Amino acid sequence: MWFNDSHIVHGGNHEKSLCHSLFEDVLKTKNVSWPPPTTPPRELLDMYTMRKAQLVDWYFAQKYNGGVGYVWDKNIVKHHILSPNICGGYYVDTCALTMVKYQHYIDGKVCLVIGSESPWAEAALLNLKAKHVITIEYMEIKTDYPKLTTYHPSTVAELNIKNLWEPVDLIFSFSSLEHDGLGRYGDPLNPFGDLESVARARCLLKPRGILMLGVPMAPDTVLWNAHRTYGKYRLALLTMGFDILDLIGTFCYIEEHAVRGGDVCQPIIVLQKTEAIHTN
Repeated sequence: MWFNDSHIVHGGNHEKSLCHSLFEDVLKTKNVSWPPPTTPPRELLDMYTMRKAQLVDWYFAQKYNGGVGYVWDKNIVKHHILSPNICGGYYVDTCALTMVKYQHYIDGKVCLVIGSESPWAEAALLNLKAKHVITIEYMEIKTDYPKLTTYHPSTVAELNIKNLWEPVDLIFSFSSLEHDGLGRYGDPLNPFGDLESVARARCLLKPRGILMLGVPMAPDTVLWNAHRTYGKYRLALLTMGFDILDLIGTFCYIEEHAVRGGDVCQPIIVLQKTEAIHTN
């Protein structure tokens, strides 16, 4: 896998080749079996847990990938722009605090949201004067709002491989990437799906671009197949290729136990793309 190597890729053709490889993998795995298995495949178990994470049963089958999704018309987007930013259905102020503190990375910039069922994050970015907002989501989203564009991940992969992707200034993702690779939403089974998603996000950013990333923090755990929680081992892998600028919210991966449906912290880590990444 891309993160197992020991050399450093310094931009240019080497990094472009790595990015193309990551996006080619997206196109190779467009068609997946359904429903997802109720337990991790035995041959993949050690890779999912890294022989460090706990494994907890918490099963879902919600086929978003390729599904007919949402319509975000102008009135819906305007409604969200006028509504408080409470991180969607999480009813916390972490997202608003992060965006306002780092508004200088948003104002007049092209921003991207990864994973979105309703346009609350997009609206919050537009409210802080983002020039344009792009959304990447498994479900098909139709919108007539002039400053919004939506893509399926496979479309983004094709644009990147064809060198047609215009790098963005900032990426925002909250409660999304921890699901990748678990099959819950019709995505391919991949023990490293979350790590590869962050690596692809890095490919979509301009040099020194910003990633605002909100994932649940608790001891390293795979709650199959609901999501992952991030402790000291996997969090370090997740943030490879970025400098950590800030952490907004409560940082709590030192809790002793992760339980099904239990309380976890979900702060936002503010990351900046480095000029070099370690790969194998």
